[in-house]
Amino acid sequence: MQAYVEVYDNMGTDYYYAELTVQRQKVILARHQGLYKVKEKELDFSNIHDLSVEQGDKQRQIKFFCGEEHFTFFDEGNGIVSYLYGAFLTA
Repeated sequence: MQAYVEVYDNMGTDYYYAELTVQRQKVILARHQGLYKVKEKELDFSNIHDLSVEQGDKQRQIKFFCGEEHFTFFDEGNGIVSYLYGAFLTA
């Protein structure tokens, strides 16, 4: 599933489109670089904390921390918030 993500850590804030997969209690983020897909991050469910879902006028967001990094996924009509929330609840 494709998602727009904001990642905030001690180096600053990055925004990018990522391909997101949930496998074996992990969220795997990969970026496209040309014709290739490069694994960006692998987030273990056991390290995810402070999960929240926010509903705005036009957009929903799911936010959480994994270690020292803060992640925000923006729902742009693709159902990413429901997908991730469901994955976390059934873990």
